[in-house]
Amino acid sequence: MPDTGNSSATPVAPLPDLVELVKVPVNVNSDGAPSLVGSRCEGCGAAYFPRRLVCYECRSAELQEHLLSRRGTLYSWTTVHVSSSRPTPYTVGYVDLPENVRIFTTLRADRGPLDFDQPVQLEAGPDGGWAFHTAQ
Repeated sequence: MPDTGNSSATPVAPLPDLVELVKVPVNVNSDGAPSLVGSRCEGCGAAYFPRRLVCYECRSAELQEHLLSRRGTLYSWTTVHVSSSRPTPYTVGYVDLPENVRIFTTLRADRGPLDFDQPVQLEAGPDGGWAFHTAQ
């Protein structure tokens, strides 16, 4: 790196982007319906999942916890038949939420065939796990 002659300059460090989470928080409402917990920027309104510390759109650090929609649209999916980390087969895919957030998620494909732009909804398990399945 060339010497700029400014040895007292503070080194530039990358901004932290993802909040460290062991499990993605799922909020269960009083009616028993789950919602994923994301974040929304106070400055520009951009929504994120998982939660973020810094807005990718306007670089603001003013993000608040935000409950995301339970329903979305299936963008794409695949079924995995060979895996060294979990039992197969299982289905994963991308779901688009109304907040303009695309989530990579496990899909419950046992409730009927999947199709592009199909309505899907969130379900949560008793262990804190979650997945999307075809909407009724």
